[in-house]
Amino acid sequence: MMPQPCATALRYSAFIDGGPKAGIFNHAAREITPFDLLDRTRNLVAYAGGKPVGTMRIVLPDARQSAREGTRFNLPMEQSLHFREVPEGARIAEVGRLAIHVDHRGSDVIRLLYKSVHRIMSEHDIRYYAGSSLTGASRIEEAISYYRTLLSHGFASKDIIAEPRSCSDTDDQHEPIFRASSR
Repeated sequence: MMPQPCATALRYSAFIDGGPKAGIFNHAAREITPFDLLDRTRNLVAYAGGKPVGTMRIVLPDARQSAREGTRFNLPMEQSLHFREVPEGARIAEVGRLAIHVDHRGSDVIRLLYKSVHRIMSEHDIRYYAGSSLTGASRIEEAISYYRTLLSHGFASKDIIAEPRSCSDTDDQHEPIFRASSR
């Protein structure tokens, strides 16, 4: 299912033109991913005064596709994270691609988008969701620069820590980098 053009335009505007990536990332950054095109993906759009002011994506799990792919949930995040803390048999959705128009940041838009996410989860008997963010960096200096930019634009908390971590499949020395949120 193709996302509404206003959703992708808002993503581009929020992330590239005036968002935290302005001036530091490639302006040709992709704002549509293959997961946007799946029937189980919902791209939500919030409107104010007839104009799109916020968007968020929810990707629902697909048991049949998971079995074919050899994954637990067949979600985008499974390409880079492990879902060890999600109980066996639980259904989980991935929530991400949140973009809020600069004039509506700090408003009720994000709460309304999450309210819609929770309604969709309830309709599909999903109790957990994971949030995603494109914050990977190959060097610690890049990560620190990125987080400082996020912080300066009001997109991040001062509690964010940028430090190197091991990402091996067998690394049990660190806390899991994913925690499921239940509603």
